[in-house]
Formats: sequence, structure tokens, C-alpha cells
Amino acid sequence: MARANKVLRQQLHYTKEHNDKLLGLLQTLTDRTDQLAAEYRQLQTDLALKELYKGATDEYLQAINAAKSGADAAEIADSFGMINSEAELIVSIHGAHKQVA
Repeated sequence: MARANKVLRQQLHYTKEHNDKLLGLLQTLTDRTDQLAAEYRQLQTDLALKELYKGATDEYLQAINAAKSGADAAEIADSFGMINSEAELIVSIHGAHKQVA
């Protein structure tokens, strides 16, 4: 009986180790799946923006580049002859967002 208990304890120990490894692998797969889903969403957004700006004028593309370089909405509106709400939209989508330290 003692030998049978020892064998069962060993099997239980190996089963627990195996389950722990499986849980670790499952977590790795879950993390990677989440990462791929985020990358996929970003690619969808990039593709949608590319299609949206496919026919954009040089003026709008220059305004987008200015926003990416840190220009604010007022500068963009003045420089590219846009109304403020257009420039604000471009800055909100493409602007260099300041990070809080």
C-alpha cells in the first residue's frame, strides 16, 4: 500500500509539472494571439487610412506631415488654407502626441 501511495504521489507530481508547463504555454499563446490581434487592427487602420488618403491632395498630405512633425492646428490651418476644424482633425489623427513625463 505504501508503495502504491508513493507511485501515486510521483504521478501526481509529474502531472502537476506537466499541467504547469501547459499553462505556461497556453499563456504564451494567449499573449501572442493578443499581440497579433492588435497588429491586425493596426494594419486594418493603416489600410483604411491609405485608402482614405489615396486621392488626397498634396496640400492635405503636407498638412498630415506637418502634424506628424508637431505642428499645431492653428499653424496647419494658416499654412495650408484649411478651416480650424479640418486642421484640428488632422492633428488629432496624425499629430505628434505629447507624452506626460
